[in-house]
Amino acid sequence: MATELTMPKNDMDMEEGTIVKWLKNVGDKVEKGEMFMEIETDKTSMEIESPAAGVLLAQFYQGGDVVPVNTVMGYVGEAGEKVTEQAAKGDAPAAEEPKAEAAASVAEKKENEYDVAVIGGGPAGYTAAERAAQGGLSTILFEKNALGGVCLNEGCVPTKTLLYSAKTYDNIKHASKYAVKAENPSFDLPKIIARKNKVVKKLTAGIRMKMTEHGVVMVTAEACIQGRAADGTITIAAGEELYEAANLLICTGSETVIPPIPGLAETEYWTSREALQSKELPASLVIIGGGVIGMEFASFFNSLG
Repeated sequence: MATELTMPKNDMDMEEGTIVKWLKNVGDKVEKGEMFMEIETDKTSMEIESPAAGVLLAQFYQGGDVVPVNTVMGYVGEAGEKVTEQAAKGDAPAAEEPKAEAAASVAEKKENEYDVAVIGGGPAGYTAAERAAQGGLSTILFEKNALGGVCLNEGCVPTKTLLYSAKTYDNIKHASKYAVKAENPSFDLPKIIARKNKVVKKLTAGIRMKMTEHGVVMVTAEACIQGRAADGTITIAAGEELYEAANLLICTGSETVIPPIPGLAETEYWTSREALQSKELPASLVIIGGGVIGMEFASFFNSLG
């Protein structure tokens, strides 16, 4: 019996994934545990393992398609086996139409007037903007830097990308323990950083695409709240424009705190932002703080020597 290939739910908040590409074509042999597809979410990119061995019998979605979790994307089974195409896109339930009153509300809005304004384009901000727009509310999102917030641009995603390169290098250095010979392994730090930047850029582009698909207006500028009118309307300044919104969500996240260490101001130092961009390996390094970020950078630079 054919086995379903579904979009996995890799964390509690994941609701859908975007297919980057299939790694197998229909008719190709697939081993159990072999990677058959590359996907990306709003947090990371990954490859998916086949739950069974056999032949790839069907593909219902293609690269670029956004697929809800647990949706059947294809089948693997015995050669010649017939499968139903109930999971194909053409048979998928139609998306719920926005309520008529909500659509009318959007149509009546004047230029630069919105039902919802969101300041901050991190995971909280862009998720809230997406949900509001899906519910039929005219929505605007302000982000002065890159979409994705600290997690995607300066936190967990880029550090995990760097750590994977370091892990690969570590494995090669100690390959002799496993009867594998690898002479004079080396690394290229600028290329490691370039790969990290490529992963981050791909994921931020995915968020921007998702916002565009749902009709969220995005403004790349610092937002300043001007005040609230008697009718409750909130005025926001960004760039050289003024915007009005009936509701405001502040999702500005966090900033790096520089500890008040005597003499620090007169010394060249890094925060995690500079550490993620450096293309030269420091001769020595002191890390202050043993939290997640500090431990990740300690592991990365230790692996590289």
